[in-house]
Amino acid sequence: MAVPIVCGIETEYGIIVRNTAPGDGIESNPMAASSTLVSAYVSDLADRGRGVGRPHRVGWDFEDESPANDARGGPNPYSYAPEVESHLVNAVLTNGSRYYVDHAHPELSTPECRTALQALLYDRAGEEIVLRSMRVAPSNLPPGQEIVVYKNNSDGKGQSYGCHENYMLSRALPFGRLATHATAHFVTRQIFCGAGKVGTEVQGVRRDAVDFQISQRADFFEEEVGLETTLKRPIVNTRDEPHADAKKYRRFHVIIGDANMSEVATFLKLGTTALWMAAVDDDATDRTFRFAAPVPTLRAISTDLGLGLPVEMADGTTMTALEIQWEIFRMCDAYAESHGLEAVGQEVGELVLERWRRVLEGLESDPMSLADQVDWIAKYRLLDGYRERHDLSWNDA
Repeated sequence: MAVPIVCGIETEYGIIVRNTAPGDGIESNPMAASSTLVSAYVSDLADRGRGVGRPHRVGWDFEDESPANDARGGPNPYSYAPEVESHLVNAVLTNGSRYYVDHAHPELSTPECRTALQALLYDRAGEEIVLRSMRVAPSNLPPGQEIVVYKNNSDGKGQSYGCHENYMLSRALPFGRLATHATAHFVTRQIFCGAGKVGTEVQGVRRDAVDFQISQRADFFEEEVGLETTLKRPIVNTRDEPHADAKKYRRFHVIIGDANMSEVATFLKLGTTALWMAAVDDDATDRTFRFAAPVPTLRAISTDLGLGLPVEMADGTTMTALEIQWEIFRMCDAYAESHGLEAVGQEVGELVLERWRRVLEGLESDPMSLADQVDWIAKYRLLDGYRERHDLSWNDA
């Protein structure tokens, strides 16, 4: 049987400082702004906790950090794994989350959670933590300045930052099989968990060549499988850094997801992936999907707002993203009948299947009806309505 799947989310936030003046020092230094933001929250947390027995601060232990370990075999000297920046602000919060500065942005990681529903709860708590950070940060800034944080994935100028997921899986699951089945899901699940954005940021392509697309991250992926997370980004990441007994377990580090504001989208992003991984772990799949060209397919699906684009498979046939998702759903539904849902939590697994089915039915019949559940559809309806009312083109500033 598949091992109980532990999961979590790491969200990298966009950040700017408003009302700065030349010479302030922080206006062009996102690392300094991020440090100010996180430090302000940690100090405020300590101030509010004094006198009730809470510790002043809990730091992060970097001893077991090994981002260069590759699931394909040991450290890879030819890959550009992220550096461990132990000198930057890094704290463990009272709810078990980790709040820190990662390169040039603030990042918040949820605790490791037993179900997708629990991880969703802590992701929402993370949003409240960031909002509180924004409220208290001005006390550490010159008068009139404020720090504004964005839960998105690109700045519109070619820079992208991620929302990563992690899943604890059995070490016995062959990585090749995991990667094949994961690719099919990652390339197509964007139809219900994409965050949506105007234009494109593919190098060499005019921004206005695309009016609107489903995923914020699709433009930034260049490889099928690999270790990197900030360049040559792969659909399947091979970082092998389990937070458990490495002989028994692997941590599947997923970098391809968008940061969602919709709780339904976050729940489905985590829940469908965990359930699909459990089915793959138990070898309960009766069909394998391989794309002729995974990276171009990822981008093509992102620009297919009608969800009817036939994409080429490795065997020469074609399928739409929605058809592939229905097939993955079918296999997961059959898995629930044959194996149960203990690997993802019985009650939560049932919720995942029910919501997944309803969302796929909505995408099939009338995608715009899901504006209260799916980020990209909500964003499209809002922007398209505004555009039409004011007679604007999609590329209007």
